[in-house]
Amino acid sequence: MELKLVYRILRKISDWTLDGYFSEVLVEGQENVPKNCALIIASSHHNEIIDIATLAATMPHRRHLSFWAKSTMFANPIAGAILSSSGAIPVKRNPNTNNGGSTTSPSDSSGGSSTPPSTSSQASLFLETSKALARGEVIGVFPEGTSYTEPGIVQMMSGAAWAAVDYAKWIEEGNGREMDLVIVPVGIVYTDKSRYLSRICVRYGKAVRIADYTTGIKDAEDKGAASRNAVKDIMKEVEGQVLEYTVNAPDWDTLYAALTARDLLWTDEHNIPLQEWVSVSQILITLFSRPTTDTKTLSDIKASLTKYRGLLHYTNIRHAVLESLLPPMDQPQKSLLSRTASSAIRLPIRLLTIALFIPPFLVHMPAYFTGKLFERMLAAKGEEEAKAQFKAVGGGIGLGGGIGVVLGFLWKTYGWKFLLGWEGKSVDTPLAMLKVTLSFIGMVYTGVWAITRWHNALVGRVYYRTQQIITSLKIMMHRHPGLTPTELEAYGRPPLPPANPYIKRKELQLGETQWMPPPRVPVSSLRLVGPLLRARVEAYNSVARFLAAPEYRDVVEFLKARGARVPLL
Repeated sequence: MELKLVYRILRKISDWTLDGYFSEVLVEGQENVPKNCALIIASSHHNEIIDIATLAATMPHRRHLSFWAKSTMFANPIAGAILSSSGAIPVKRNPNTNNGGSTTSPSDSSGGSSTPPSTSSQASLFLETSKALARGEVIGVFPEGTSYTEPGIVQMMSGAAWAAVDYAKWIEEGNGREMDLVIVPVGIVYTDKSRYLSRICVRYGKAVRIADYTTGIKDAEDKGAASRNAVKDIMKEVEGQVLEYTVNAPDWDTLYAALTARDLLWTDEHNIPLQEWVSVSQILITLFSRPTTDTKTLSDIKASLTKYRGLLHYTNIRHAVLESLLPPMDQPQKSLLSRTASSAIRLPIRLLTIALFIPPFLVHMPAYFTGKLFERMLAAKGEEEAKAQFKAVGGGIGLGGGIGVVLGFLWKTYGWKFLLGWEGKSVDTPLAMLKVTLSFIGMVYTGVWAITRWHNALVGRVYYRTQQIITSLKIMMHRHPGLTPTELEAYGRPPLPPANPYIKRKELQLGETQWMPPPRVPVSSLRLVGPLLRARVEAYNSVARFLAAPEYRDVVEFLKARGARVPLL
């Protein structure tokens, strides 16, 4: 059995990343993943390397995953050595192809009608994939072809299905040991993929057994057509499951409206059970994209919700924090008095929490600095899918540096013999040296584990309190905006991400136009706080009126059963 040390090390780093960067990781459907047979994992891909780390860390039975990776990543000697040692298989891609830049194989963007692989690079890719599958290994594929930030899944390439069909043919030709092959679709959903201490939901779907789709290819008169039909059917099932396990909206306005309504109904994302996150988000998206005779009213509601979300973004204020400071819309006076009394009572506890947080914060402080530095230096502006990976990598390096400084200080100040309890004892024998070494490793491991758990137990509360203080100051210091409606309109929507050359966007329908923001006048965020507070009231009123309609009674009951605060007013 291969040791695969590089992969094991990277997987352990993935475990640490998920445990340290995210506050909660929910994994469902693990029973759908077989333990021994050949397997292709076909996953959604919206968060760069973090998706790879998520799959490696949550893979049932801790099976080894060999990912398809961009061939350009192998050009760097160090990166190439790491990728090769971990079992990655190189894939060539071209952003100028008609398929929107697949990292997999030639196919249309729907994963339906497609042509068989023909180039030498594609043949090499499928050959290496078939060999790995014949050894009972797991191949990780991202059918979307690239990581991106969009309102929903934009494209699904059929490379995973072609690899499966090619494997079936390869086995029939007498190559390798016959082994059952399945594709397991996976949906990875982040509550906020670039934010520290957000949450992840990973859903492993029902296994798609390839033999059920390829049995007729061998005896078919037109094997090419039979192969294409098999690929189309396989990808239809894979795509359907991935769409079911992820959050998908038809456009940005609908997505912003649904997400803002969700925030208003639950106040804080942590009030929504993670297992309900996708269903709650998707039903709100369906609600705001449902055909209606009163399109103007629906458009106005979506506009008010989008405006509130945009102003939250540009003032750098979180809705949950704002709600904790302002009285609810339905009980302003009573709530204001009760919150004031409650804050006074809890003040000593909050101060004690902050005091207890100082020691682990000092050790982790370099991680905050390097994480932010890596994000600003390496993540392209507007690319949400790249932020988390650079924050996590930079934070890990900074944390290692902080721990090293602390250990060095203790070593220099007290000496290793004193720290390990070996003061006055002889360490001139091999056995004694071994004991010292093991004692030192144990002390470092235990200390790092304890300081990390200490930090993680308090950081969420301290971070939240810090945001409350900053937001309170912004509210107290905010000024009259002095902006015209046109100037303010530019801040009424969050900025859209930059175009990704490797995705094939939906073409605009006849008469449909893409919204272009008016020129943005640079202003202090303090001048946007006033419009933000007014937009909050408008958003609450819009959602309350919308959900009060009789035709949405069933939806309201569904939301209330999952903890939504209905009615809002």
